[in-house]
Amino acid sequence: MQRDHAEAMYSLMGDGERELVANQHHKGEQLDEAGFNLQLQQLKAQIAEQQEKEVKHKAEAQKLNKNSSETAQTSTLESMLKEHEAGWLWTLAKGKMPIIIYGKQGAYKSYTAACLALLKAHFQSAKIVSISDSHAHQNRDESWKELIALEPELYGSNENWDEYAESIDEACVRWANRTLKDAPIISIWDELTTMGMEIPEKSVVLMPKVISSPRKANENVICITHSLTNAGLGGIEGMSEAIKEGTLRLRLKADSFQEPLFKGDLSGWVDGNGDEQNEMAVTLPFWFRPEQLVEMF
Repeated sequence: MQRDHAEAMYSLMGDGERELVANQHHKGEQLDEAGFNLQLQQLKAQIAEQQEKEVKHKAEAQKLNKNSSETAQTSTLESMLKEHEAGWLWTLAKGKMPIIIYGKQGAYKSYTAACLALLKAHFQSAKIVSISDSHAHQNRDESWKELIALEPELYGSNENWDEYAESIDEACVRWANRTLKDAPIISIWDELTTMGMEIPEKSVVLMPKVISSPRKANENVICITHSLTNAGLGGIEGMSEAIKEGTLRLRLKADSFQEPLFKGDLSGWVDGNGDEQNEMAVTLPFWFRPEQLVEMF
């Protein structure tokens, strides 16, 4: 009925009126289209805003999950270190007292030093600055393999004792200038036994400095030798008491085939009651291997 009425009215209109009605109808269509486009743009903006919120939410969730996973890994490793044999490994990982690792050939000394360096780097946010080792060219793909990625300076490869002596000079400069306010660092000193014969004028300087200087320079020092004799520590004399008071000594054992037994004894460690333990029997757990620690990290 409305359509019929509209057609009847349209038939009675003149040309001018019809043109006016057509213009009004066209403008109405334009307004409707503009209103529709406006609503469409608003809807698109709302969708984009919602999508942006979802992306941010996913990113935050992923970050939270990653942090939670990393915290869980660190917490698990920390617990393993603390729970192993009254926590002596945790003390060595977190503490900064110089460590001397000694024992027969094949006793896993260098690998143990690498493990301790990795733990100190992880839990102290410390940088491994140097490895002084006359056999570094042989050990870089073995005991030092996981450390090389952290880009320490290597000294003494191919039994270059002049280079080894240079590392001692550079360490003395560090210890004279660094303070506890500087970021913690780590240095490893291997082959102290041979060092005493090859560079005696420099070797006699190293151990007295190790005992007295690195702590104030915020440096973790790990030394490796075959014995705690004067010759085994660089040819020094009269230092036995100072070494007992100022270092932790970890002796590792090997069998007759020069294969590691992953056990030994620890001296100089202070237990939770404040009592110093000497020659305390210890073992290295199966997961205390450089490559496994890196996987845990």
